[in-house]
Amino acid sequence: MKKLLFLFLAVSLVLGTLGCSKATNVSEKKIGIRGEIKKVVLDSNYKVESIYVEGKKEADTEYDKANIKITEDTIFLQHESMGHSSEDMMGKGSMVEVIFTGEVQESNPVQATAESIKAID
Repeated sequence: MKKLLFLFLAVSLVLGTLGCSKATNVSEKKIGIRGEIKKVVLDSNYKVESIYVEGKKEADTEYDKANIKITEDTIFLQHESMGHSSEDMMGKGSMVEVIFTGEVQESNPVQATAESIKAID
C-alpha cells in the first residue's frame, strides 16, 4: 500500500511540474500582433532598428498596433519552412506575426521588443 501511495505521489509531482513549465518554443507563445508593416526605421548602419505594425486584434493576438524594437536576438522566420530568414523580409507592406519578449509598454500603440518575427502571406 505504501509503494502504491509513493508511486502516486511521484507521478503527481512529475505531472504537476510539467504542467507548470513555461512555453519555451516560439510556436507555443502568444502572438503579440499580426499585421502589415507600415513603417521601417533604420539605424546609422542601415540595419532595421524598429518597425511599426498595424493589424486587427483577433482571438489569437494581443494588440492591433505596435512599435516593435528589433535586436540582435530577434529570430526571423519564414512562413512555409519555418527556417531562419532575415531582415530582408521586413519591408513596408510586408505581412508579419510578431511574438514579443520582455515587458510591453501599454501605450497606444504598444511598444515592445520582438522575440520573433514571422513573414506571412
